[in-house]
Amino acid sequence: MLLALPPVCAAAFDTSFALKPPSRGPHTLRAKPLNAPHTMELPRVIGHRGAKAVAPENTLASIRAAKACGCTWVEVDVMLTKDKVPVIHHDVSSCPCVTSTLASSPPFPPLPRVVCASDTHTCTRDTQNTLDRCTDGEGNLWDYTVAEIEALDAGSHFSPEAAGERIPRLTALLQCCRDLSLGLNLEVKHVTEHAPEAPTAREQEMEEELANVVCDTIEKLNVQPSDLAFSSFSRPAVAVLRRRLPHFRCAFLVEAIPDDWQQFMAAHQCLSLNFDWKNPANTPARIEACARQALCYSYTVNDGEVAHKLLSLGVRGVFSDCPHLVSDALARLDRQDCQAAAAAAAAAAAPAVGADVLGALVRSSSESQLRLVDELGV
Repeated sequence: MLLALPPVCAAAFDTSFALKPPSRGPHTLRAKPLNAPHTMELPRVIGHRGAKAVAPENTLASIRAAKACGCTWVEVDVMLTKDKVPVIHHDVSSCPCVTSTLASSPPFPPLPRVVCASDTHTCTRDTQNTLDRCTDGEGNLWDYTVAEIEALDAGSHFSPEAAGERIPRLTALLQCCRDLSLGLNLEVKHVTEHAPEAPTAREQEMEEELANVVCDTIEKLNVQPSDLAFSSFSRPAVAVLRRRLPHFRCAFLVEAIPDDWQQFMAAHQCLSLNFDWKNPANTPARIEACARQALCYSYTVNDGEVAHKLLSLGVRGVFSDCPHLVSDALARLDRQDCQAAAAAAAAAAAPAVGADVLGALVRSSSESQLRLVDELGV
């Protein structure tokens, strides 16, 4: 079911699927407006695969939808075709699985978890990057040339209106973000079926090759460090990214926060730790402890209450399929926090003032804090 959208997002969704031919060659990025702001720290809400709940994930339509939803940064995934062209795509295993429920630690709600329950099926290590779910193709993306990939329909799975949307090349994605003044978190995909697994020799070779091709592309297009941050589950890929482009930010992606996260991040000078809030091992105490020692971001957060709880633990931002809804919820909860803080401050002063003065203090403090929230744009 499609999430409810504000009018501006709905309008962008209706008009964003027309394919637009590039106006320049593949090795030139048009200049970005000088007044487009960027900081070394990512915002509180980042669009996940563009705006995955609004338009077909990892497409230019999804990037434009994220912009219409108010995003200043988006996250996408990059992979290599058979002929070594970086394209934007992500998918998960298609093994026969069932859903079970594992209790999360308070204050987070219990969540459905997917586990392989087949007695006869063995999950292969080759299904992470399949085309089946998001296109009319099948099999592994790396078995197809870029011409074959660009011929696939990457929109019909989302809605009939999105039919004809294509898997974009990294070069086109970078230009789209530049045109829209969007910052880009580029996830360099791992090849292993399960992210925490150590890769085989062949898988490590593929992950390092992808990272090197991505670095070549970033250098050729003269992308600026203020406009892009890397992330990856692949430790070999992180090593390549940090060696090749040390002036670019890079996040270490994890599911459960590993015991050696500090050592790995220090060794490769990673800027942030990006973790899965749904993983039961990531308890509030664990999250809070990590957030005291490093910048932390969490994925994939589609509930404003959950985002608010994570931010209260020290997490700096969240990746969301529906960034407009999460941002709106956070703004509302920020206002409630300000009102509660103002009331508590006034109550603490109650013995020293009369009832009339107390009421005035509550109103004045609350109104001034709400003005600050509005001025900060949170």
